[in-house]
Amino acid sequence: MNILVLGACNIDIIGKSSQVLVRNDSNIGEVTIALGGVAKNIATDLFFLKSDVSFLTVIGSDHFATVQEAELDALGLDY
Repeated sequence: MNILVLGACNIDIIGKSSQVLVRNDSNIGEVTIALGGVAKNIATDLFFLKSDVSFLTVIGSDHFATVQEAELDALGLDY
């Protein structure tokens, strides 16, 4: 059975202070990114379950789009 997943792929940018947050000041911490989006996660999970899946989404042309495409390419997911 062929499956087509339609929806978004997102990048979450997460900032976390390493100490108690001080409002209106500089805070030392770290910033990480997480690749996801509900539809992208569903398509990826189906792919890992060996389903015949394709993912239809809109991807921009900025740095984060390049990161998202690189992950999809590395997985071998048809998008």
